[in-house]
Amino acid sequence: MLAVVALAGTAEAREVIRDIEDDIANGTPLTRFTRAVQLAREVGAITDENAFGLIDVMTECAFQGMIADDPVLSALEAEIAAIKRANGLEDDEDYCIDEGPPDWLALNRLWDRRMDALRVTLFRRVGEPGMAAMMLLRVDEFDERVARARSELFALREEADDPFGLSVEDY
Repeated sequence: MLAVVALAGTAEAREVIRDIEDDIANGTPLTRFTRAVQLAREVGAITDENAFGLIDVMTECAFQGMIADDPVLSALEAEIAAIKRANGLEDDEDYCIDEGPPDWLALNRLWDRRMDALRVTLFRRVGEPGMAAMMLLRVDEFDERVARARSELFALREEADDPFGLSVEDY
């Protein structure tokens, strides 16, 4: 965690966080990383903003693994896919968020709400009830803080640092 903060604004910070994301995706318990961030925040080794950004990235990674295992999301995805097929879209195609048919839009909203509920549960599980409450009650503030925190950690200081041309939005 401290390496990501120390390397903030460089391609190396992105590599460190990718290694952590790989560890989480491969079964290392999320709490191993979130507890380290929380401890670093508590002792003043990192800022609240850095902790917010790190915990957001880590929980998002862990959350991606939860999506496939959730029966509600799986059922919604199957219904969404059926609507797309019925309207001639291929599996790799999708509607723009506000341009789909009404039944697709309704299912997409349900899917988004379910995802948010699962993410809120994950924040609570790792000991971040403030992040959970902000995501639920002040979503615009949550989104702004995520953007600010990720930018502080992952926006490259110089274009030459990133040979892949990725932006902070890629994280």
